[in-house]
Amino acid sequence: MAENTLFKKLRKAFSFREDNHARLGLFLRRGHLPARLANFAFNAACKAARDVRRVTRRQERAPARTGVCAFIAELSIPQCRHYRVSERAAQLRHLGWTVRLCPWETLEAAMQALQLASFVLFYRTPMVGHMPALYAEARRLGIPILYDIDDLIFDREGLAAYMTRLNLSAERAAAMLEKADSYRRAMEEADMLLASTPALARHATAVGRPCFVAHNSVADDLAHLARTLPAKKADGEVVRIFYGSGSDTHDADFALIADALAEAMAKDTRLHLHIHGHLELPETLSAFCGRIHRAPFLDGNLYYRVIADYDIALMPLARDTFNEAKSNIKYQEASLFGIPSIASPTAEFLDAITDGVDGFLASGAEDWRDRILLLASDPGLRTDMAKRAQQNVLKRYANTVIADTELRPVLPQMAPVDGQRLLLVSTSFGKGCTDGGAMVVTDTAQALTHQGFEVFVFSLARTDAAPHGAVVRHDWRGIKIMAANLRPGGLNQENPETDQLFRQVLEAVQPDLVHFHSIEGLGPGLPQECIRSGIAYVITMHDAWWVCPRRFMLDPAGNYCAQSVVDPETCRSRCGLDEAAVWRRRTRMLEAVAVAGAVFTPSDFYNAFVRRNFPRNSAVLTNRNGIRPPEAPRTARAAGPLRLGYLGGKARWKGYYFLAEALRGLGRDDFELLLVDLDPLSGTSGMADPDDHALWRGLPVRILPFTEHAAADGLYAQMDVLLFPSLGDESFGLPVREAMARDIFVLSSDCGGPREALVDGENGLLFPKGDAESFRMQLRRILDDQARFKNYRTANAGDVRGIMSQSAELAVAYGKITRS
Repeated sequence: MAENTLFKKLRKAFSFREDNHARLGLFLRRGHLPARLANFAFNAACKAARDVRRVTRRQERAPARTGVCAFIAELSIPQCRHYRVSERAAQLRHLGWTVRLCPWETLEAAMQALQLASFVLFYRTPMVGHMPALYAEARRLGIPILYDIDDLIFDREGLAAYMTRLNLSAERAAAMLEKADSYRRAMEEADMLLASTPALARHATAVGRPCFVAHNSVADDLAHLARTLPAKKADGEVVRIFYGSGSDTHDADFALIADALAEAMAKDTRLHLHIHGHLELPETLSAFCGRIHRAPFLDGNLYYRVIADYDIALMPLARDTFNEAKSNIKYQEASLFGIPSIASPTAEFLDAITDGVDGFLASGAEDWRDRILLLASDPGLRTDMAKRAQQNVLKRYANTVIADTELRPVLPQMAPVDGQRLLLVSTSFGKGCTDGGAMVVTDTAQALTHQGFEVFVFSLARTDAAPHGAVVRHDWRGIKIMAANLRPGGLNQENPETDQLFRQVLEAVQPDLVHFHSIEGLGPGLPQECIRSGIAYVITMHDAWWVCPRRFMLDPAGNYCAQSVVDPETCRSRCGLDEAAVWRRRTRMLEAVAVAGAVFTPSDFYNAFVRRNFPRNSAVLTNRNGIRPPEAPRTARAAGPLRLGYLGGKARWKGYYFLAEALRGLGRDDFELLLVDLDPLSGTSGMADPDDHALWRGLPVRILPFTEHAAADGLYAQMDVLLFPSLGDESFGLPVREAMARDIFVLSSDCGGPREALVDGENGLLFPKGDAESFRMQLRRILDDQARFKNYRTANAGDVRGIMSQSAELAVAYGKITRS
């Protein structure tokens, strides 16, 4: 029993856990002297092992990000797809690349593959139709263009010489030569070329692009199939000779050996010829029709299962420029399945075969006849040669060997994992944003690029220039934006289409960290995609979307719901929402927030609100929004009445209707109210409706069109005092801080976030939310001292800070999360 206990203690201790070490030490210290000595030796060994592991980790190469290859290929030719496309895709995956394979004829699919690609690989694609558009899109995206070719179909002279022995019609020959020019143009527009043989590479370099050799290879699944097939049993009565033809262009090649084969079959009546595929049988062999067997070209593994029973493979090729550039794939396949080969001495067969060791090379009819008869007469020679050939092929042409030795060195370098790649997620982003949260994301994204981060953005953007459901990538000020061409879904609606696109973006970007901002309309399923991918994420709650099914906590009438902790029962009774659906959403949000590396809020006020609603996440941090400073100091105010500005749009909860009612009861008109119309940007009529004219009739009001946020200085320059009469709780109050930074006094409701910036009487005045009389009282104080506020200069800016300060704070938090 004691021995079992000691064994368990030792086994646990070898896991290098300190608590197990402590328990083991206590156990051994209670024993006699040998146990203490064993304890001393064991601790020394563990320390040495930890030191070795620490040094080893330091010496390990830093992991690299994988990327996405847009593989746009000729897929309509079965042999090409099997020998080149499938194997090239497998090699890329072996090297860590995600492969997006699509036929070159489908423009939309190819364009979509390019959007998320690190590089594009074209295979055997002519420069016709929409191909120039695909090349142009790759250039716009700035991704490298590689071109893969495995036949001399781009060389007019070599192709013309080859076609003279194919008995083609004049029309077909002319079409093939014209297509050769289009292949050549496609190669000339690429950055780099891949060729299947050195001879082909020498021809390809003539187009003026660097060319590298990446041989055809043995598929992993074929190697597995060859290992699992039953062993071949020798049959002394029949020797099966095999010839395979994948197209109708090999009659001239087979004619080279017809006489030799006829002589061999006449001398050895055990010889049977098995022909697979297209071939016009020469008249010389007609006398042996009883021993000649035909089979169609078979697809998939069936072909290999059939040929595995054959005894000798024949590979004749006419010696010309075209065939000298061909690969030795037939030798690879025959050798893999234990079939000894006899081949013509073209370049690739000469390179692969050591004559008489792992295959035979035959030049003339006599060579072919003698080698066929020799292999037919000696089963032991066939077996030994086949084994050596199989070893040769697996050593030189295994899929992983070609990938590691020939393909890896020519592909784009993968970026190291350095903790500096961010993916920001926001429904809106960039130029033209009117939402405060989206403006903050746009500004901080630019600031983070200056701090060394590589910033990507996933957002929504409607456009007619791309199909629905596509991702359109573009660069903006050093930021790579992946915009999904989708209509925003409902605020709480599951959106599988967006989830799938986001999954593809995660695969392509491979961020160190995802930062979710305002993602209403994108769907609540995006954090789950990060969890599935094992990618850390953080959340900034700019508003109540994560908490409330109605984003700004508004009931159907547009009134603010002042719940401190959102209760699904209240959502049902007040807003008519399905209570079960609210609970499902609430549970999903709780789980997503609990897993987040951090939750940021723009104010301490909102921090407390989030903590009440998400008690399972202790990492709730305040990250106050930074603002854009004014481009120039405030100029002197124009003459006239005091100008009051309002930037809240027509939203009831922002105080639009409250403001009209409060001003109408003010009883004075020694001011001008500037209303900034936000709604026309979303396609609505804005503040030009007859109802709006009636609402403001008799009041000194002027409506200003909204300009882009970058030009906001022009709007603020027309204001003396900013009115911020929000009826709901505000997470921050961006206009309040922007006004302070531009020497504009603020009159705000006591609505949460703005309170933290306002010093009552110094840089602004507060009044209780929705209290019209208190609002009028504070406004009268301002109107009674107009000269002061026309010449106001902000002496106390409260908590106002710049964007760089906010982004620096985020960078520190990001670093802690990615390092952990």
